[in-house]
Amino acid sequence: MSNLLPKKEKELLQKEYFIRLVIVILWLLTGSTLLSIGFMVPSYVVLEVKKNTAEEQINLLNESILNKNSAETEKKSNTIIVKVEVLNKQDKISLANFVNKIIESKPTEVHITDFLYNKVQKKDTADKVITIRGTADERDSLLKFKYDLSKSGLFKEVNLPLSNLTKNEDVDFLVNLTLKEEIKTN
Repeated sequence: MSNLLPKKEKELLQKEYFIRLVIVILWLLTGSTLLSIGFMVPSYVVLEVKKNTAEEQINLLNESILNKNSAETEKKSNTIIVKVEVLNKQDKISLANFVNKIIESKPTEVHITDFLYNKVQKKDTADKVITIRGTADERDSLLKFKYDLSKSGLFKEVNLPLSNLTKNEDVDFLVNLTLKEEIKTN
């Protein structure tokens, strides 16, 4: 078989064939990319909606936790105030100053759950003891609380048992405060 096309024409045809092949491949790549993006858009929209829903639920939970904590704190405060008023009437000594001093010297990392007031009878006298129960986020904040109570000058003795200091975090504690006999408040 003889070559009917000149060499230049053959090269030109091969170039044109190669260009057409490259154009077809590029169109196929572009088409498949657009098609894959088209299939990903619904998945992206669904994931975005789920993300927004989850964020809204987290915000609602955080708000409800804050509301619950503030309601519990207010309830405990009211209970403490009622207990102090009862104690004031019984003993004719205002314990509000003592409770206020305790609350003022309390670091934010210390959470008081209970106040208890007792008269401990000794041989000749009766010691008045306030017992505080609660939790502290860290042992150091509990020690600072004890130190502040000791330095307040209102208490004859501030007793924090060593067993309360065994943990570094989330420390449950019980502090006994013996009131000075010479301090009289109205």
